[in-house]
Amino acid sequence: MALAALGTYASGFDIARVSVGSTTVRIDCDAAHTYARDAFGSRIRPVVRSSTCGKDYSALKGTKPGTVGDLVEAIRAGGPTVLNWGPTTETALAVR
Repeated sequence: MALAALGTYASGFDIARVSVGSTTVRIDCDAAHTYARDAFGSRIRPVVRSSTCGKDYSALKGTKPGTVGDLVEAIRAGGPTVLNWGPTTETALAVR
């Protein structure tokens, strides 16, 4: 629902990236990414798979997985506005 709503208003935003699957809950990460890309990718670009998807949060301590590192660099360069809808694993790691 969140991506459908965002897709409706996407032209009003400068979207750098939508990261799908930022959760430590065991999900089919590839299926979640494929669904989001196929369903909403024509209106929201780019849709990427979260590098934290399905991983144990405690095992991520002290690491900066790909999509988290990208977020940290963007913040240091002047910062994007970050909208979280659902789990906030990536943002939590970036803040940490």
